[in-house]
Amino acid sequence: MIRLLAIVVALVFALAGGGVGLIHFGYLPDYTGLIKPAVSETEPAAPPPVPRVEPVFQHIAPFLIPVIRDGQIERSMYIGLRLRVTPGQGAHVTMHHARLHDVYMRVLYEMVPEQLERRQTLDLMALKTRLQDVADRLLGADMVEEVMFQAVFER
Repeated sequence: MIRLLAIVVALVFALAGGGVGLIHFGYLPDYTGLIKPAVSETEPAAPPPVPRVEPVFQHIAPFLIPVIRDGQIERSMYIGLRLRVTPGQGAHVTMHHARLHDVYMRVLYEMVPEQLERRQTLDLMALKTRLQDVADRLLGADMVEEVMFQAVFER
């Protein structure tokens, strides 16, 4: 008899614990108001996370810029570029790669020898600013977010 009573008491406690758990996690309504729910209904829900937009990069064919002094090639600079393009504008920028490459070549043929006459190394920030301005004028201000140097070295 005592065993039967112990089993009944254990079942009552198990059912009560299960009920309290179901009320606590919001599966059953709490008619007594004694059990705090796990998620408060008065707290505002967290805003959904902002979807992450991956950057879009496009490579431009590399440039080989000769530095000519006294009719001889003194040295040449290899410059590799890539563009960080506004997401969704990649097709438009790709369509203008040939024009962009041509204009970049003209700018680099002008600026690189000028800079190397005055200093030993290139002023990459000045080059980057000028190339970004050219891209903004050619394609529009919202197409190319950044012009980046991949490789710059002397050959």
